[in-house]
Amino acid sequence: MMLFSSLCVCLSIAFVHCKVYELFDRDHYHDLMQDTPEGLRYASVIAFYNDTKECRSAKDALEFGDVGVASVNHLFLGQFEFSTAKQRIWYEYDDHVNLPKKLGVDDYMNSKEECECPILVFVPASYADDILDDYLRDPMLDGVEIWDAQTEPDWKVWAWRSLEKTIRIEMDIPFDFEVTVNHQTINAYLKKQNIPWTETFAVNAILSHVEIRAFPGDTIFISSNPELTVQLSRVRKKSTLLATKPTPSAMNPTYEVHAAMNRLRVVQFDDDTWGFDDDPRREQITASFVGRRHSTTMMTHTRNLVLPQILPATHPKGFAKMKMPPGLHDRLVRYYSKWYHLRTEEGWDTGGTQLNFFKVKTFMISLDHDYHERDSIAQEVMRPALLQWTHDNGHTNISDLEFTAFYGIREYHRGASLRNHVDRIDTHVLSAVLQIAQTGVEDPWPLQVIGFDGKIYDVTLEPGEMILYEGHKLIHGRPYPFNGTRFANAFIHFKPVGWNWSTSKVWKDERAKKTLNDLHINMRSIYS
Repeated sequence: MMLFSSLCVCLSIAFVHCKVYELFDRDHYHDLMQDTPEGLRYASVIAFYNDTKECRSAKDALEFGDVGVASVNHLFLGQFEFSTAKQRIWYEYDDHVNLPKKLGVDDYMNSKEECECPILVFVPASYADDILDDYLRDPMLDGVEIWDAQTEPDWKVWAWRSLEKTIRIEMDIPFDFEVTVNHQTINAYLKKQNIPWTETFAVNAILSHVEIRAFPGDTIFISSNPELTVQLSRVRKKSTLLATKPTPSAMNPTYEVHAAMNRLRVVQFDDDTWGFDDDPRREQITASFVGRRHSTTMMTHTRNLVLPQILPATHPKGFAKMKMPPGLHDRLVRYYSKWYHLRTEEGWDTGGTQLNFFKVKTFMISLDHDYHERDSIAQEVMRPALLQWTHDNGHTNISDLEFTAFYGIREYHRGASLRNHVDRIDTHVLSAVLQIAQTGVEDPWPLQVIGFDGKIYDVTLEPGEMILYEGHKLIHGRPYPFNGTRFANAFIHFKPVGWNWSTSKVWKDERAKKTLNDLHINMRSIYS
């Protein structure tokens, strides 16, 4: 029985740290979860709704996304609209992208005699971590829970209760101390339970450990230090047992509780203050950091659903695999070897989410070391090859191509992945991926493309082969983690002479405006 027609949900989006992200499919949700590294991810509450009159009337009553929930680096708020789930994705709708089905919402709806409005689903941080960097992976569903409004009418109380966690405090010397937790005063669950906003726990160090209650976003610190004997203090000062303090403050450091904070070992710092051995990577996972990366991912997926439906192209599918022109592979291999000693690690802006560079570094051998060879390959080899390709596709009206970019030779290493995306509109129109070298490859690492025919293709390349493609319009990437030692490609880009499409021109197009409306996306809201 289909129950979609009367589902409803609040569409509120505008409150600073309570932003609600519109979800297009499961791939989109998984990419958003992968915006932070494994072990530093967080839980979600997703509202499944239908864009009907009934849904809009329930908006104010639900207040989904209003103030009173944890910040975006501790709780992700998403919403998924049922009625156009398949229609808004212009390419083939594969089962793995079906978010409500994969989270058990379809089964839940079909088990009910009456429609519930809305359906809220809590997805624990363990689900996000279990995605790893593989968007096709089916994470464990342990802890996924659907809100029962009959049992708990206030969804915020339910959400906070679901976020509650137990932290194990461990100490390796037999001296008692105290730990204080400052809870967030917006915690509706604690308020309902009449639990104080500040709790102090006495730790008996004779025990193996002590467990305390906390919620992501709370703060925790040692409020009463262990009283060591004079003799023990001297011994520890002379030893290597003291840790380097992470902050210059004279006080004991304060730590923000997060989803992965399951065990904390007490440590003494070199200035005689006390703290914990929390993951140092956690310091950068602020609300602004997460919000910036989510904005990039939102834009990537929005572009994937809008640009291919609007921009012109020359090939019916948008790509073709073939051998490199004679002699080109040898030239690239010679260049690769000659300049390999100047190979450098690529620096990526922390707001970029296209590559999983937090986990796996990429390296570049710039082609600027020999710009004569760079320009010769571009102008004398690849420009004629791509121009001929457009003419073979029937577009003889394209008189010539303008060389716009030739990135150096990029090396990918084990575990690397590249999200599906479309390239720059103004410069990356007719392009090529040139496969130079690969070593230790245990599984094929294809370039995945979504052709203009709506079909998904996995295209593998061997050294000496290349893919010609229309990157401004063709969705492409390598979303599977690389299982090998090294994979080296070069990328070259052209645009037709007289090409006048730009990002601003696309978003002014009436077709783009209609698609954005169908996606329930306001361009300004992506970066707000």
